[in-house]
Parts: sequence; C-alpha cells; structure tokens
Amino acid sequence: MKYAVLDVETTGFDPDNDRIVELAVVLMDGVDVVGRFVSFVRPERPLPARISRLTGIAESDLRDAPAMAELLPKVLPLLEDRVLVGHNVGFDLKFLCREMEENGYFAWAGRSLDTADFVRVLFPTWAERSLAYVAGKLGIPHERPHRAGPDAEATAGVWKACLDKMRALPLTAVRRIAELFRGEGSDFAWFWNEMASLRREMEDVPGFRVFRDFAFAVGEWGNDEVQDDVEKDRLPLDGSFAEFYRDVKERLRTRFDAYEERRSQDQMAEAVASVLEEGGLLLVEAGTGTGKTLGYLVPALFHALGTGEKVVVSTHTVNLQEQLRRRDLPLLADVVPHPFRAAVLKGRNRYLCLRKWEWKATAAEFETAEDRMLAAQLIVWLTETETGDVEELSLDSQGRQLWKSIESDADSCLNRACPWFRMCYYHRARHDAQRADIIVTNHALLLTDFQVDRRVLPSYSRLIVDEAHHLEETASRHFGRAVSARDFSALFARLYKDARTGFLPLLRIRMKELYEIDKERLEETLDHLESLVVEASAQWEALIRRWEGWLSDAISARSESGECLVRWKRDALPPDWNETVRQVNAFLETIDSLADGLSRLSEALRQELEPSATSGLAVDVAGIAKELVRLRDDLAFLIALDDERYVYWLEGVFSSRGKWTNVAATAVPVDVGDLLRENVFEAKDSVVLTSATLTVGDSFDYVRERLGLAADDPVFAESVRVVRLSSPFCYREQSLVIIPNDFPKIGGVRPDPAFVERLAESLAETALTTGGRMLVLFTSYRMLRDVYDELDRRLAPHGIRVFGQGVDGASRSQLVRLFQECSRSVLLGTSSFWEGVDIPGGALSCLAIVRLPFEPPRHPVAEAKAEWLKRMNKDPFLHYSVPQAVIRFKQGFGRLIRRSTDRGVAIVYDSRVLEARYGKYFLRSLPEPTVEALPTRRIAARVAEWLKGESL
Repeated sequence: MKYAVLDVETTGFDPDNDRIVELAVVLMDGVDVVGRFVSFVRPERPLPARISRLTGIAESDLRDAPAMAELLPKVLPLLEDRVLVGHNVGFDLKFLCREMEENGYFAWAGRSLDTADFVRVLFPTWAERSLAYVAGKLGIPHERPHRAGPDAEATAGVWKACLDKMRALPLTAVRRIAELFRGEGSDFAWFWNEMASLRREMEDVPGFRVFRDFAFAVGEWGNDEVQDDVEKDRLPLDGSFAEFYRDVKERLRTRFDAYEERRSQDQMAEAVASVLEEGGLLLVEAGTGTGKTLGYLVPALFHALGTGEKVVVSTHTVNLQEQLRRRDLPLLADVVPHPFRAAVLKGRNRYLCLRKWEWKATAAEFETAEDRMLAAQLIVWLTETETGDVEELSLDSQGRQLWKSIESDADSCLNRACPWFRMCYYHRARHDAQRADIIVTNHALLLTDFQVDRRVLPSYSRLIVDEAHHLEETASRHFGRAVSARDFSALFARLYKDARTGFLPLLRIRMKELYEIDKERLEETLDHLESLVVEASAQWEALIRRWEGWLSDAISARSESGECLVRWKRDALPPDWNETVRQVNAFLETIDSLADGLSRLSEALRQELEPSATSGLAVDVAGIAKELVRLRDDLAFLIALDDERYVYWLEGVFSSRGKWTNVAATAVPVDVGDLLRENVFEAKDSVVLTSATLTVGDSFDYVRERLGLAADDPVFAESVRVVRLSSPFCYREQSLVIIPNDFPKIGGVRPDPAFVERLAESLAETALTTGGRMLVLFTSYRMLRDVYDELDRRLAPHGIRVFGQGVDGASRSQLVRLFQECSRSVLLGTSSFWEGVDIPGGALSCLAIVRLPFEPPRHPVAEAKAEWLKRMNKDPFLHYSVPQAVIRFKQGFGRLIRRSTDRGVAIVYDSRVLEARYGKYFLRSLPEPTVEALPTRRIAARVAEWLKGESL
C-alpha cells in the first residue's frame, strides 16, 4: 500500500479564515520513504506573532514563497493513488480541501488515516498522543516541532512504527479489532479490515498465549518452575545486618561508578533493621537525597530472608508503587546476593475481570465509537500486560466509566468456578503476594485489609509506611462514608438504560436463547425489576435536585473553582430537612425492593440453569444487588447524622455551563488516631513510618498526635522511636530563600489587580534573569489564571513560554514534560504541584511560592477539627492549620533541590513568613538554606548573583 504523509503549518486554527504557510509531503511505499516535498506558502495575509514564535517562521520566509494556486499542480499528483496519512490529519485535510476548492479542484475524496488514532490503539499505555511525545517514545528524530517538514518526517516514522506494531500483533487480536469496527464505514475501520484480510494469509506471530480467542502476554498463573528456581537457589543468611548491608553497598559501588555512600541512608537502614528485629514503632523523617527507599528496602529484605516473615511496604501514590516495581526492586535483585520474591498488590478494582471483559467484547456491548476505540486499546493491551492493572492504561473519564463495567470485584467473582480463574490478573497478584518476601501495597488497600478482618493481604507482622504524612488523610477518607449522584445513577444505567441497553435487557435477550427456564415468569420478573429501576432513578433524580437547591442557596460560599460545600449539623439544618428525610426513606424502600428482587433473580438463575450457562449472569446480578445494599446503607448513615465522631457535608461543583456536577454527600471521622492505633500500630509487631516531611519545626509532635501516637500517651511513650535525618545536600550553599520585605499583602481570596500586576512584574523580571526554568506555586486557581495572562504578555516577546495548570488543558505529567523540554519556560501550578513533581538538574533553577499553603478554614473537616481541638482547650490555628501548612510548605520547597549538583533560588512572596508570630515555624522547617530579606527591586539581580555562584 502506498501512503502520502501530509503536514501543514497555518496562520491559525480556523480553516475558513486562516491559511497554510508551509506544506510538506513524505511519500511512502509500504514502510519505505520514496520521496519528499516541502515548501513555504505565501498566505496573502499577515503572519500572527504567536504563530511566528511557535513555528520559527518569519514574514521574510513567506514574502517570495509561491501561492497555493501555484503549488497545487505540483502537490496533487503526488497524492494520487495514495492513502493520506497525518497526525491529527483532520486538521491538515480541512485546510488542504479549502485550498483545493478555492482553486477549482474537487475536495480530497481519497482515504485518510490519522496516526493519532492508531497510536492510541497500538500503544495503549502511553500518557499522551502528541507528535513530539510519540516521536520521543519511539526514538524518532524530531528536532524542529511545528515545522511542516520535520513534522511530516516524524509522522512518517510514527506510521512505520504503527505498521510494524500491527504486523507484530497476533492474528486473533487484529481480527477482533477489525470486528469491533466492522460496519462503521470509517477509513480507520477499513484499514483494520484490510490488515485482518492480509494477516489471514500470513503465518501467525509466535510468543502469545491464546485462550478463549483472546491473545495474552502471559499464561496461567501458578507455574511453579520459576518459583522453584528461586527456592532452590536460596541460601541461609549468615552474619549480621551490618555485614549484609556492607555487601549490598559494595555491589552497588561496583555496578555504578556514580554511587555515593550516604551517612543518612546508613543511619536509616540501621534504625529500620533494629525495629524490624526488636519490634516497636519508628518514625523517620528522611530529607531529599537521603535515599530512603533503599534505606528501608535493604533491611526489609534482610529481615524477610533471614526469618521467613513477610514485610509489607505501603505507599500513598501509584507513582511510588511503580517506581518500586520497575526500578528499586529490580535493582536490588541484581545486587542482593540472595534470590527473593517481591509482589505489588493493589485494590481489586484496579484489575481487569476477564470474564466480564469476554462477555462485553463478545456481545459487542459498545454503544459509541469512543467505546470501540477503548475496547481496541484493551485488546492490544492484553497482548502486553503482565498485571492487568488499569494504572498501566491512559484512560480519560469516559474510559474510566467503561472500566467500571469490567473491573474485578468480590461480589461478582466466581473464584475457582470461573473459566478464567487461572488467567485472572487479581488472583495472579494474590498468588504472587502469598509467595512473596516483600509485598508493596498502598495505604487504601492496607486499611481495607483491616476493615475486612485481614482477608486481603497475606498474614504479616512487619509494616513499613512510606509517604506516611498522607496516612491520616487516607484513613479519614477510608473510614468515612460517601454517596455521589453518579454512584446510584451509574448502577441504574448498568441495569436498565433503555429497551436495548443495560444488564436487564441483555439478560432478557440472552434468556430467549435458553430453553430450560420458565420464560413467562422470567419476563414478569424482568418487567417488575425494570419498573423498579425507573422508579428508583426518578426518586434519586428528585433527591439530587433538592440537594442542588441547597447548594444553590449557599452558592456565595463556593470556592473559586465552583466547588460548594454545605455542612450538615443537627443544630443548623435546612428548613426542609424532615421532608428530605422522608424522601430519602421512600427511595431506600425502593432500593430494598430492587436489591431483593435482583437477589431472588440471581438465586433463580442458579437453580434453574446449568452452571456453565448461568454462573456469570447469576453472580453479576447478585453483585449489583450487593452494591446497591452497600450504597443504601451508606446513604442511611449519612442522612441519620447519628455519629458525633463524624463530620457530615454536601458538596457539588457549579460548572461553567451553569449546572451542578459531582454532587455528593460525605461523612468522615474527625479524628482517626484511635482507629489507626487499633488497626495498625497495636496490631503489628513492627511499624516504620517514613516521609520527607513528618516534623513541624524540629518536632514530631504534630504527626504523632494526628496518628494517635502522642508523646504523652503512656502506651507509646517508650515504644515509639523518632529519627530525623538531614539531607546529604548542602542547602546553605545550594539554595537561597528570598523574602521580599516590601511586597504588598495579598488580603482576601482574590487579590486586587494591583497585586497581580506587581507579582507578574516581579516574576517576569526574575524569569528573564534565569531564562525561564521557573516553577511558581499557587494556592488558588483563580490567582494562577490572573497571573498567567499578565505574565505571558510580559514574557512572550522574549521567547519565554508560560505553561499553566488548568489553563493549557494538559495533565500534570504533560506539563512537567513540556516544561523540561522547553528550556525557556515558566510553569505555574497549584495543588498537586506542591509535591510529587521531580524536575532535577538545570531544568528548574527558581521556585516561587506565592502564598503560604493554608487550607480553606471553612471546609467542613477543618471546621470540625477546630471544634474538636477547642473542646480539648487547644488553639486550632496553632495545632492544626499551621502544622498542615508547614508540611505543605516543606513539600513545595522540596521541588527545588533534587540532586547534589543542583543550585537554585526560592522566592516566598507571602510576608507572613517574616511578620507573623507563626512564620518562624515555616522557616525552621526548611533544611537550613541561606535566607535573605530583600526589596523587590533587588530580587532579579540577587538571583543572577546566586546562580552564578556568588554569595553576599
């Protein structure tokens, strides 16, 4: 097959009004490039400055270029008898067709293929599909993005990679994807059908496991050959931990030329080894650069291998779990002189249920083209994944909804009766965990295990909690209750959406194929259940409308993002609360009837049909019934307001479209200390809690109180050890903190325009000095957006780009990548950018903190904690608000210095850090950087001096 790869650069994004300024075509016969054409195009209109900055094309390049009327006779013959290919080809094609029609040609009528669509399906784990990202992942040179020639060359390379990937897929996967799109009529569907036809004539690709007409990267779990090799090669551990640790470090030194011995890492490893051996609790604050991951993994391995006891490592973020899986544990496997087993275990709904997936795929239960694209991604992913973990996929909100219908869950699991049991990803993960020495999990699953009487994780008595500063927050959510509008609505839609869509209509269709069941009685049952779904759905919608009314009454209290929270307190309830309770109770009665009917239907299916024909259907019906009961119980708890240990509230977001979204009722315990003590600290022989931010000032008191380990508690007075390890970095020489001593105070939530202008002016002056390479942290999206416009206006003429969270439409990872790739850029972020962002080296040399990160005081949890502290005669501001903000502040500062060779400046624009009586806690919590208070006009010059290595 022959292709013409097209790319155009234009004066803008509107094909009706903008024009092409550069055009490139790369000709391919199969996977071989056989020709090229590139030319500037005179657009007959001015070239916008922003396009010139983006592309590097100047007006002078276009002045003597041919007009499109002159180029088309040369370009169009190149496209004859070829399939047009482009990255987001629809954009390029619209401009080309407009030019063809205006110059007397018929618009393009041939086939066109979009490489972005093929990348999405063929590389389902990639975080984005921009040409620059895809080319980088494939190792394709792409030195000048946003120029037609280099973009077309890169797209040709991407298309070759796509063709190679399609040829490498097993035939059954190609055939299933072609079947998904059959009858759609698109060129994308046509090409997959052509590929399936071609592949039928070729020998299939070896190396895949085909089961029930699906192709997989892995076979059945429980193959003991590899496990037996590990067991056979085990040797008893002789000697002390010190000898073991010394041996591991020597192997690291031999393998890595850049290996540096760190005293703080040694101290941590010794402390962790001691607690694992002797028992007790250990809190370790390990600053950036300590190497805390190896600081706890090496002693954990020594203990597990020496005693045969499992050690569980719990993290907060998926990123750290994946870092442990993909980097740290494989590294240790190379340098630890004893074989070991490690496993990662996540929440059950993270894993794909193959039985549900088979049913959905076989029934072609995909309503939209978007659903079919997601299904095609999954077909390819199954040929690659060894875990079946959804975190490997890059799914948007619609993809997450599809995932909900095929995720693993306990209520609908057939266990050993399932035909997919030995291929099941969740049971594979549990099998691996049962045999593992080290189990990596997350805080949420750790707490779930305690809630279900230790039935999730294998038996263990040694626990290491990394990112421990998030444990209280996770426990608060986990021990709480919440019901959102979409929870019930999604279940109702799964049951009955219309006469052809939903579980009950599908069941009606399936039952017509079976002869051994009383169809008349089944029809009556399904009619009754469908009527109950319709009734419950109407009741639920009416209740949500009432809740939206409450939110609208309190709309003045909503946040800048549109979020509104209404606290439910017994002494301050809405006037129509009693009517609402009656409304809820009527709804709960309908849910009881529906859940009972589904349970009866499930039992009838089990009794009347052969297990092979009904097991999946019956269990799925029962699973939905159990989920309805759980939601019913949560809603009943929320509306009763009976437990004084909880804080209750209603929340929603008022969208830009003038509608309420994400409406939910929530209750969380005000204090989780007792729950954590009972379920975690008193239940295990050894617990290690570690993080880069556990202290406020020089004290662990705040985190100990929040976790139920108060220093004055006689139970834990002697059993808790605390270790604070300083970073090996020399912060006094590597980092400078500048505090403007004449900067205006921010005032309210939204600053006045004069403040925004002063801030943008100062940031722009500094960014010009540093050539970009600046991260600015906000506590407010609104302020970020206000500053973004003004800062972009000031920096754009100097070739410095400004990226903004929530402004550019990119995810956090995409923004960080763009920032690192574009050396002359400034990145503005809020919330998630205060931690977990790693930008080492010269990409980041200046950090600006606009405001101290205090939580909004009107949040129901903050209010409830303040009331609780007041009852204990404690100042809520000093005992809750300040410590929370200090820990967040430390996390933000930690973005600046990531390596021993980094050098940077942090500017804190909030004068409270100097003037307020609590400001000292913020500065004392930093790892002793150089601190200077300067007039604003001196900042840029001082930054330049510092980055050149000059001190005052």
